Amino acid sequence: SSKAESEALCVSTHGRIEELWEMLQVPEEERESLMPNTHASTKSRLNALQAELQRLEELKKQNIERVICTIRSEIVKFWENCYYSLEQRQAFTPYHS
Repeated sequence: SSKAESEALCVSTHGRIEELWEMLQVPEEERESLMPNTHASTKSRLNALQAELQRLEELKKQNIERVICTIRSEIVKFWENCYYSLEQRQAFTPYHS
């Protein structure tokens, strides 16, 4: 069960890394070079994934203004896709703070 838990943790950590790569606009070449060897042991892959996640979380803190702008532009796309009115958009106060 421990190996299965570690494998599940690898998958969830990798998912979070991919979210951060998108958010931080990390180039594809950099992403490929940072991905751990899939033939490595689960423990070493997990260590590599956790190190990358920690690096990205730090990068996110350093680039928080850009991250917020990226998220806000995503919100605007959702509003447009859902045909939100100006009143509905203005009612979402976290966007404007």
